[in-house]
Amino acid sequence: MKDYVGEYRIKRIEFEMFCDVRKWTIDSFRSNDKNPSQYIGRCIDDEWKLRTFVITKKGNYIEYCGPGKGTVGKDKAWVPIEYVLNKSKESFDPVERETGR
Repeated sequence: MKDYVGEYRIKRIEFEMFCDVRKWTIDSFRSNDKNPSQYIGRCIDDEWKLRTFVITKKGNYIEYCGPGKGTVGKDKAWVPIEYVLNKSKESFDPVERETGR
């Protein structure tokens, strides 16, 4: 039997870390009603913009950008987001902070 509570907690902690590294505030986190193997996380970024993510079973983060705002899908724009920030994009590198390298 699968431990859904444990899996939820792990994904919740991963989402908290995803937001913490970016200095974002968590708004909500829940399982996806349409696909129980996925989760939906919402947070508020440093510019007070509400951001919504689908977290897949494999741990991929896909941001919902609103209807008609992109080329993915007919009515919706979904943009994959890297879980780890890339230093070359002038972003925070958590490994560098912890190790000092």
